[in-house]
Amino acid sequence: MLSKLAPLYRPFAYLEKFLMRVFEKMPRLPQSLKHFIAKYVWLIVLFDIIMTILLMIFAIFIVSAIDGGAAKGEFVQYMSSHLARLDKAMELAPWYVHTASMASNVVFDATVILQIVSVYFLLHRRRLGWVSLYIVALCLLAQDIISLLYPLFNIGDFIFSVLFHLALLYVVFELRSYFTRTGSKKSRATT
Repeated sequence: MLSKLAPLYRPFAYLEKFLMRVFEKMPRLPQSLKHFIAKYVWLIVLFDIIMTILLMIFAIFIVSAIDGGAAKGEFVQYMSSHLARLDKAMELAPWYVHTASMASNVVFDATVILQIVSVYFLLHRRRLGWVSLYIVALCLLAQDIISLLYPLFNIGDFIFSVLFHLALLYVVFELRSYFTRTGSKKSRATT
């Protein structure tokens, strides 16, 4: 299946080779921890998908409650003032902020779709599962870079987010051997 997607994956393959050389110089995770993560990574991704969907439903509920004039409790008033401030900032924002917002939404949608696709392949320890996790980690880093253009930018959140996503990318590369042809046969025999 990955061979059909090879032309689309080619730019990521060059970056993969470069990142493999970078991460080879870093300390290794313990073998037992890598085995545990590789065995249950599909559950972690599934949990992330469920939490993302629940957060999206919650966000829709909050926005509809504010727009619909539902109960005017303190929380709803706080959210209403925060959304009004954000709306005002977006009105005054230059064109590139709107472009960054749309690009961020596209990247977010792509990460959710890739995570949904990857669950089956991660469960069966296929390379396509690892590739989709790798691309998700890169998309999350791209989303961090896009966030530099937002009007309510916070440098502390940016640094934490970039460090977290770089650590995620490191873990993804540590798990690579479990999802390649040579590594997956050995790892399946031990499970």
